[in-house]
Amino acid sequence: MVCRAPSKSVILGIFTLTANSQKKVEILQTPFKDKVFPPAPPIFLPTKEVLSLYPGFVKLYEDRELSIDETYSDLCRALNGLLLKGQKAKNIAVFIKPLETIINGQLRLKNGRFYLKPTGKKEIEISLVAEGLRKIATLAYLAANGTLRQQNLLFWDEPDADLNAKILSQLAQYLIKLVEKSEIQIILTTHNFFLMKEMSVLVEISKGKIPAQFLSLAQGKKGIEVMRIAGICTHNHCA
Repeated sequence: MVCRAPSKSVILGIFTLTANSQKKVEILQTPFKDKVFPPAPPIFLPTKEVLSLYPGFVKLYEDRELSIDETYSDLCRALNGLLLKGQKAKNIAVFIKPLETIINGQLRLKNGRFYLKPTGKKEIEISLVAEGLRKIATLAYLAANGTLRQQNLLFWDEPDADLNAKILSQLAQYLIKLVEKSEIQIILTTHNFFLMKEMSVLVEISKGKIPAQFLSLAQGKKGIEVMRIAGICTHNHCA
């Protein structure tokens, strides 16, 4: 699913990817002049959370051969940023508070380790927090340190993993408001029909304020087939 800010065009590019591609792909065409992307770097949230991996992970990844995708290292580097303060912190508070409500606390970084400070309780090690909530806490911290900001591209792989229906509904509402109130474009991949339905209903309620596309990929007779629709999928092969 692709959601974008009301005044922005969807970012779709043409690129090459072959069976022997290793570390990069060649971008052939983008909607941007001279292939220049927006100034804010994109953010990719993988399926697995990284907060419990964070202590010493970047250094370990740089020094040792690990069978872990580089996106995890990139995300840990993004979490390294110090928290914003003053007026900048006040400006992004509206993006953080809904997430802190979902996780019922604040994420804190102390001595190279993350902790969750539940409302009215003592802080606990992040490894003791449910994995789904760790991913939401990650998004909140990226907003707090200024990594998640206007004109970002947010890619999130399987955001529904390890989350119950109640939290999924809250998360869907948050993501729609994030798109509506900022220039952030969000691209989600999911197999969860409930999440897709929630997002579709919220998009319809916005009455055109939140342009969105649902893309379905399926194995066809001639290879991968792509279907693009504006509302919720009803086909058997939607994913």
